[in-house]
Amino acid sequence: MSKIWLVSRGEYSDYHVICAFSTPQKAVSYSRAAKDSFIETLSLDEDMPETAECIHVLMDKSGDAVSIYGPHIYDRNEIGFSTYSCFPPNSDMCLSWRVETGSEERAIKVVNEKRAQIIAAGIWGDSLSTIERFG
Repeated sequence: MSKIWLVSRGEYSDYHVICAFSTPQKAVSYSRAAKDSFIETLSLDEDMPETAECIHVLMDKSGDAVSIYGPHIYDRNEIGFSTYSCFPPNSDMCLSWRVETGSEERAIKVVNEKRAQIIAAGIWGDSLSTIERFG
């Protein structure tokens, strides 16, 4: 299977690929000159597994992680936005989101960024609009 080497920078919403290379030597050479960059290796034409390790986060509108489940294995079609729910019952509405990661810290950061985007778009609590925006 063929591979490519990516020189990247940033994390979460600031993450971006700077350049892609056909050899690790070229990626290392470029990365040395690109401040705060790192190298990632990806396989080309790799089949996507049907399941993934995810952490499920329930987050309220103010950004507090009300509940965290996992990591657990989920089907790929279950990753991302799940629903809005009140948890525990009689509490404020929470955003329910599954993040493909084994890290609680990363899952919380990702869901918090999604929460901020949802609020900025004015669609908090609107499941249909959230699905249309994030899939």
